[in-house]
Amino acid sequence: MKLPFHFLAVLAAASFGVSANAEPLPEGAKPIAATSLTALYSGSTANWGNSKAYFAPDGTVKGVSTPETGGKRAYQGNWSAKGNEVCMKVKVLGTDWEPSTDCWKWYLGAENELWTLWSVHYDKTKPTKDDYYTDEKNKLSRGDLVSKAFAKLVK
Repeated sequence: MKLPFHFLAVLAAASFGVSANAEPLPEGAKPIAATSLTALYSGSTANWGNSKAYFAPDGTVKGVSTPETGGKRAYQGNWSAKGNEVCMKVKVLGTDWEPSTDCWKWYLGAENELWTLWSVHYDKTKPTKDDYYTDEKNKLSRGDLVSKAFAKLVK
């Protein structure tokens, strides 16, 4: 079943996480290794504004929509890093919606800045060569900032 439009808009903003500074990948940027990405995500929470997701060290991910978007949806699934890309495949709990996948490719620029591309979109839209951005790392915090809200939604 397709996701309802209003939830797609929330999920897009949550998953996309792209700021207004989207631009082309700078010349000379190098892919970041999967081991580095695993260390970055493992045990961290991503806060995309409209939702939060906790990337557990065991490869599971769980997330919730934030109070600003009604705080009524929980999702869970798995995540992994391969090459220079981190992917999560999640199912929105309490719905018959199909699982969705989101992925982010990471690069290190010539001046040691981190560049990210939302490389796989849950709705299967394609990124463009001008969709790279530099603030995704700022959305990651160490620790589990999701489980309390998640438990309330799935009780």
